[in-house]
Amino acid sequence: MELVGQCMVCGKPAVSTCAICGSLVCDEHFFSRTRMCSRCMSPMEKGEEKDRLKQKNLDR
Repeated sequence: MELVGQCMVCGKPAVSTCAICGSLVCDEHFFSRTRMCSRCMSPMEKGEEKDRLKQKNLDR
């Protein structure tokens, strides 16, 4: 199934739907581990997720 619409945060093409609020969001504003958008994630969770992604990229 293909999503059609714009990211509710920035207006880019949406690729995912937030499991909490149902907003369509782009890759930049979607956290796949939690399936939440950047609006629903707490600031602490956002920081932890970014740290995990950085570490994952360093491990490659």
